[in-house]
Amino acid sequence: MTDHSEKVETYFNKNADEWHDLYIKPRNANDIVLKNRMDISLSFLQKYLPTGSKILDAGCGAGLLSDNLASLGYIIHGVDISPTMVEMCTNHFNKRFPNNNPHRFSAGDISSLNLPKNSFDAVAALGFLEYQENETPSLEFFHSLLKPGGFLVITGPLKTSIALAMSQTVSKLTKKPDPRPSISIHLYSPSRFKELLEPAGFEIKEINRHGFASFPIFGGGRKGILLHKTLSGMSKVLPIKALCNDIVVAAQKKEH
Repeated sequence: MTDHSEKVETYFNKNADEWHDLYIKPRNANDIVLKNRMDISLSFLQKYLPTGSKILDAGCGAGLLSDNLASLGYIIHGVDISPTMVEMCTNHFNKRFPNNNPHRFSAGDISSLNLPKNSFDAVAALGFLEYQENETPSLEFFHSLLKPGGFLVITGPLKTSIALAMSQTVSKLTKKPDPRPSISIHLYSPSRFKELLEPAGFEIKEINRHGFASFPIFGGGRKGILLHKTLSGMSKVLPIKALCNDIVVAAQKKEH
């Protein structure tokens, strides 16, 4: 495990409860954006996969996506680098399925878990790729795990977001470091995802840019939520989606 991987593990072990709670009861605009990310990803997976499909939840975190997918009839294998997160998921699913639990959770670096090749109908990787020091091996690994024609739903923070530009400006003006977590080391755009996914053997089917949050001037309370709702509404009629916080991509494994 690299030093950066250890930082990621430590961060999510420490904040496991907080990440679980934010999906259940969003407290600020950023929490709302994260929940929207999950909802959009769920809609993509439902669109492209029949019930009963086997899905790898890569970076499953507190397991809210896995929980929703299980409720819809999908079979889940969740993986996370944080043992605390995986224990939380395992305990919850054992209670949900006390007699015959078809779902599994594993802790560790996903590439070292000896997952079977060509065995998943889909991989969901929400908030995963931006933490990887080298993105290409992760995408090639996902490709190897998918059955022919399988789907990848993956997300990342947009590099053109209003929030990011404001954070950088405030940081320069106040001479204070950017408060964003340093464990997130990559930013994305539709063209960047195309550059990464196509050589790894994927064809992009659909993208969705969404959410406006984390504004340092307005904070994360009611003003931030109001601004998120206002800008999200405007994005339906004005071409400002390139300035959103996050992008969700649905891609399919290419047939050789």
